[in-house]
Amino acid sequence: MLIVTGVNAEGQREILSIEVATSETRLAGAVAFAIRSRTLGVVLVVSDAHPGLVEAIGVTVPGVTWQRCL
Repeated sequence: MLIVTGVNAEGQREILSIEVATSETRLAGAVAFAIRSRTLGVVLVVSDAHPGLVEAIGVTVPGVTWQRCL
C-alpha cells in the first residue's frame, strides 16, 4: 500500500493518492502516477530507501530534494 501525502498552502496535510502495489515495478509506477496526477510544485519528497521509490522519484520530479525517512 502506498499513500502519497502533500502539504497545502495553509500547511495542512492532504492525501494525494492511495495505491496498491503488487510488485516493485508497480510501486514505481504508482508513485509516478500519484505525483504527475497533481499539479504541484514538489519541493521535498520523504520516503524510505526502496530502490523502486527512489528511482520513480528521480524520474518523475528530477532535481527535487529527497530525504530518507526512518
